Amino acid sequence: MRLLWTALLLMGATSCVKQLPVEAPIDKSWTSPQVVRFTAQPQVIHRGETAVLSWNVRNVSQVSLEESLEPDGRAADQLLHSIGDFPANGTVSVSPKRTATYVMSCGPQTESGLGCVSASVSVVVK
Repeated sequence: MRLLWTALLLMGATSCVKQLPVEAPIDKSWTSPQVVRFTAQPQVIHRGETAVLSWNVRNVSQVSLEESLEPDGRAADQLLHSIGDFPANGTVSVSPKRTATYVMSCGPQTESGLGCVSASVSVVVK
């Protein structure tokens, strides 16, 4: 079974938002964590508005969400700050003051990184 994801690309100074389809295989026999869906609706907001992050992850009981603000429209900072831990299927409302990337991670962290998965989505603030 294949799931169709949408990737968000930000095009520099033009403030253009472009969506590209990305296919990610979903294998029901896997026992490791699988991100089935991680989206932001809407993906573009005006300052003061709210977007809703929603997700569905298999084979874990909870996920961690972090936010990275993008200063001056440049690439996201290396440092993320935690929004919190949530159930494996859920939603949360966010209202960033400037463009932000949200990173969801789940699964046990091992020394090699195996077993841990992550996904990200951006909310563009105009």
